[in-house]
Amino acid sequence: MRRVLLSFLSATVLTIGCGGTPTSPFAGGATINGNVVGAGGSTGMNVGVVGGGPSTTLGSNGTFSLTNVRAGDVSLEFKGAGVNSRVSLGPIERSEQVTVNISREGQNFVVDCIKRHGHDKVEIEGRIDGLPPLTPPGTFTIAGLNIQTNADTQIVKGDAPATFGDLAIGMRVHVRGTPNPLGVLAKIVKIQNTNVDLGVHLEGTISGFSGTILGFQFMLGGKLIKGDATTQFDDGLTFAALADGVKVEVKGQLKLGFIFATKIEPD
Repeated sequence: MRRVLLSFLSATVLTIGCGGTPTSPFAGGATINGNVVGAGGSTGMNVGVVGGGPSTTLGSNGTFSLTNVRAGDVSLEFKGAGVNSRVSLGPIERSEQVTVNISREGQNFVVDCIKRHGHDKVEIEGRIDGLPPLTPPGTFTIAGLNIQTNADTQIVKGDAPATFGDLAIGMRVHVRGTPNPLGVLAKIVKIQNTNVDLGVHLEGTISGFSGTILGFQFMLGGKLIKGDATTQFDDGLTFAALADGVKVEVKGQLKLGFIFATKIEPD
């Protein structure tokens, strides 16, 4: 499964839905706050900076925090329970605040969304998950974070200029801008990947279930999930077993305002 990158200001830091006590010789370095989605079986797994630096363990909710990370190209390594996986976060500056959402599928860890924020700038990379009419005109969201554009915002695809109308749900973009009370005002939006059919993987407890096999929906981790007769059920789970309180894993496609479930299996 591939993931695109999202969810992650008191004074200059916003949290995007994104244990242990890390130590490091690089005092005054960057701080990385992370959240691993699909972290079932990952609690207690070690996560650390490749090449030396702080390390810690994943908490029961999949979160971790690393402080005093040395500036430069940073990769994280996840180890434990037969897993040894690395993910690249790219270049990180001294004293930067970094928030990252990472998804786990099997033995692999993939960056969904990464946000770097300093004193008066923000960089965020991830997949668009909201557009008008679900958002105000000229705005879109990445992992729920509001990205605003105006007449001065540059939108590009490769080396060619693009427009707001070229943006689509599921596109991976890189945004540079400035923080404000509503989110981020984008100076530049770079379209990185126009493949909007990349998968989504969620797990959690069903609530608000309604419908029939021909068309049903429920909430999972704050996300609206919809399915129909084409949705597959696996590992002994059947449609009849869907109900509030049931724990499931959902694989699907991001749509405008919801996730369409292509496969549902027990968690």
